[in-house]
Amino acid sequence: HGPIAMVETGFPAVLIAVGETMRGEMIELRDALHEHGANLVVLGDDETTRHPDDAWLPVPGGLPEWLTPLIAILPGQLLAYHLTLARGSDPDRPRTLHKVTLTY
Repeated sequence: HGPIAMVETGFPAVLIAVGETMRGEMIELRDALHEHGANLVVLGDDETTRHPDDAWLPVPGGLPEWLTPLIAILPGQLLAYHLTLARGSDPDRPRTLHKVTLTY
């Protein structure tokens, strides 16, 4: 039901697992995605969220909880940027996005 219903074998997913608050839920989500056959890239700050079948992108750990979202932003943006280039697309010109305002 919901977004997990679209996951099937080979489905690519990025899981951001930083900070203590949601760690348990992220591990449960990781396991559910694996059960459906997803291929995961995990941005994480704790090796306990690492699964041997996943691509692992470590981010700094030990930060105050309120800072944990910030440590995943840059690696996430760089991942999206390089995946866009690898697919032969222009990240500055998304294929279905049209600028609505003029910038001077």
